Amino acid sequence: MAEDRPTSGADVPPEREVAPAPSVHSLASELLAAADVAAPDLRGGTVLAMAEASDPVAPPRVEAAGGGCGGGRRILLDGAATTLTDGDRPTHLLVRAVGPDGSGVLVLVERGERGVEPWPRGGERTGEVVFRAVRLDADRVVTGEVRDPA
Repeated sequence: MAEDRPTSGADVPPEREVAPAPSVHSLASELLAAADVAAPDLRGGTVLAMAEASDPVAPPRVEAAGGGCGGGRRILLDGAATTLTDGDRPTHLLVRAVGPDGSGVLVLVERGERGVEPWPRGGERTGEVVFRAVRLDADRVVTGEVRDPA
């Protein structure tokens, strides 16, 4: 049987200091910086959140959607995702998706885009979001590449 005895400070391992986990906003900012993309600058401040595949077998998908207004290239974003926020209502979602060739891409979606339902509310840390034929300018793909249909 083990004997109960008082321990001295020498017997007790020092407590490890655990660094606090970075905020979701910070992680999204780092991903944008690594892609050499500046975070959006909005009056009143930008709040970044992330959206990850709800179902790893069926992540959000991005495909080229041809020309847009003024002849610009467009993309189409479809699928369901889980949102990760710091509890604030985000102004932008950084969405992990896959392109037509199956490679990973990151897409920046701004609050108010048509086809994004529901947008994360303030106070939520996680939630579900669906992208239904969300049309965006091709420059919203911040990493990876989505080619026009041949």
